[in-house]
Order: sequence, then C-alpha cells, then structure tokens
Amino acid sequence: MIELEYAHNRDKELIHISEVSTGDRGLQCPFCFGEILAKKGLVKEHHFAHVKDSCLALAKPYEPKEWPIHLSLLQYHQWYYQRIENDYNELKDQVSRLREWNNLANKEIEQTVATLKLMSAPLNGKLPKNRELNRKALDALLNYKGNFIELLDAFSRVRFSKIKRYSLIQHPSYMQYEKRNSEKIYPRSVWEYYDVKQINHISGPYIFPESFEECLYYLYHYSKNQLELKEKERSLATLKDLRDQKSLLDEFHLYYIKISRQGAAPIYKIGITARDMGKRLSEIQSDLKEMSTLNFEVLFVLKGLGHLETFFKHKYQEWQFDYKHFTEYFELATAQHELVIEELEQLKYHISERREKIKKGMARAKANGVHVGRPKGSEKMQRFMAKPKNQEIATLLKSGLKLREVERKTGCSINTVRKVEQALSVN
Repeated sequence: MIELEYAHNRDKELIHISEVSTGDRGLQCPFCFGEILAKKGLVKEHHFAHVKDSCLALAKPYEPKEWPIHLSLLQYHQWYYQRIENDYNELKDQVSRLREWNNLANKEIEQTVATLKLMSAPLNGKLPKNRELNRKALDALLNYKGNFIELLDAFSRVRFSKIKRYSLIQHPSYMQYEKRNSEKIYPRSVWEYYDVKQINHISGPYIFPESFEECLYYLYHYSKNQLELKEKERSLATLKDLRDQKSLLDEFHLYYIKISRQGAAPIYKIGITARDMGKRLSEIQSDLKEMSTLNFEVLFVLKGLGHLETFFKHKYQEWQFDYKHFTEYFELATAQHELVIEELEQLKYHISERREKIKKGMARAKANGVHVGRPKGSEKMQRFMAKPKNQEIATLLKSGLKLREVERKTGCSINTVRKVEQALSVN
C-alpha cells in the first residue's frame, strides 16, 4: 500500500494532508490520478492512501493477463521496461496512422465544402431548385453531428450540370476498409458507378456525385477514429513519461523485511514506500501489534523498483501469510527465502553496476572534452517551475513554511528551494 503526504484536490491543486479532514474523498493521487482518501488516526502518521491496493500507475497498463512467475525478479524488471519500450513504439505508430488518416479526412472534407459552395451559389441572382438542394447538402455537411444517414439523404439530392458520373451505395454499413493502392485506404468495392444519363433508370436509396464518395467515407468513420485517437494520445502521454523520465517509478522504494516471531517461524514482508523507512517500520509494528514479534530486520531497500511488488505477490502467492486484510506478508520456507535473497542481490548488483557504467561513461566523456551534467546556460524558469517536485515546493512555501522546513519535507536541496522562492517572488 502506497501512502502519501500530498494529493490533488478537485481543482487539481497539490495539497498537504494537514489541509484536509479525515475520511475526505474526491482526491486524486498525483502520480496515477487514482482515488485516494485522507487517513488521520491516532496511531499512524497522517497520510493519504489509495482506495485500491496500490498505485494504479505502477501496475497498469503493463499488468499482464498471465503473470510470468517463471521469471526471476531481475528478469521481470528487465522485461517490464522492455515492454514499456515496445508498447510505446507500437502505440506511437498507431497514433501516427490515425493522425495521418485525420489529416486526409480534413483535407477531403474542406475540398467538398468548397465544391458544394460553388454548386449552391445563386445563378444569375436566382437560386434554382437544384442549387437549393445543394445548399441543404452543404448545411448538412457544415453541421454534421455524427448522424450519417441524414448526411447521405442530403447528399443524395445533389445535382449539378457539370457532374458526369454518379455513385450508388445500397447501405452505409457496407463501407469497409479496402486497399486501393499502397498509398491510402479506400472503399472501392462498395460503390456502383453510373453515367449521368443512367440516373433516371436506376433505383437506390443513396445516389450522389462520384467525386464526394471519399468525403462521405471519411465522415462515416470520423467519430469512431477521433475517439480512438484521443484515447491513444492519452495512453501515449503516460507511456512517454514512464519511458523518458521514469519519474513515477523512481519515487518509490521496494523493501524486504524479516519479522521474527516468538515461538513461530519468521514471516517476511514485501512492500513499497516513498517515505522514511523508520516511520514505515513503526507503522508495520502497529499493524502487527496482535502478534508476538521479537525483531524487525530490514534486509533490502531498493530505489525505483516499486513495480516489482505486485509481481512478487503473484510469484510467491502460494506462501502468502493470511493476516487480516493485508496481502504483503509471506511465510516462506528457507529455500524460498534464500531464493528471494538471491534475486534481490542480483537486482542490487544490476542497479549498482549500471550506475557504475554511467559514471565511467561520464568520466570518459569529460576527459574527451564533452560537457557533462546540466546543459550550459540558465534553465527556462517556466519549465523549471512545471516540474512536480518544484510545484510541491511552491505549494509549501505559499503555505508559510520556512525554507529549511520545506527542505526537510520534500528532500530537495536548499538551493532548489531557494530557486523556487526566487521564481515565486519574480511572479
């Protein structure tokens, strides 16, 4: 269970737990935007807690349908990030295709609007019947609200002396995708074509100028594609944040604790926290006050691996310790415990080895005259203040806290706090 000191209120403002009453709802997690509530009891430190078991953004949209429990924790960690990369690239291609389709649709619609304006303009100062019907088709197109049948009815009345060929479609549900060539998608098979001289000899509900069929085809699929594009763009934004910054994952620590019990085998706890482990331990002890515990031993605290908690629960579900409503405790046999220790050691080595490689690479670049660190020159203040951590600092400063108090609460350097204070004074 992730516990937080800050939340977003209904106005999307970052607020501290001290600003709300216990049980307050209508609040959102600043990371996953999931529902959280305020908990201000007499035992635990006041905090916000997710209504569900954990932070949604740590598990979704990457929670697999079938958990690959045959993988080690390190293998799953690597697979997880590779999946983010693969999903990002796949979704990026889908969004690109939808945007291209949208551009083609808009161009075709604009061209049809221009053509209908020409066809419905008064002739010699008068508006003959045909041009009046053309005007109604133009109005239907400009005011299109997604009722495609009404649009087809209006377009089926369009007539113009310069049109030489007309199209017939029996029912709009036949308008499916079909590749006409390698460049674009086109519903060529559903149309039947007739010369203008044949119009009076055919029957069908929807007969309209051949030149408008692409426009009608795009409009038939427009609402669905627009909705799909918006949904995929939202998902892509979430993926981009995790792929490029991984700031969400870096906020949380994965910990593994051994809890010795008097006259019974030890139990083990896996969990994630963004808070001080000393405070977390006292809360765990409070949770287990009904049990005779002898000792708490923190075996591992690994930063940025919060996404492994849910996988761990599935991998070791067989040994889950049934205690109240908690799901993070396990009664592992010696062999399973040793396996967990081995896997966490592999993770720890992998992380430290990666950091060491980064340090060596930076040293090598510096020796070759390449600038290492932040880009030279001043950071744009607007971009600086847009960072979530700096927004949190700004909120605390506005509430009247002193610089050192803000430093302790946020864990940021005093220089960063001062920089935010200076930015606020300028604005």
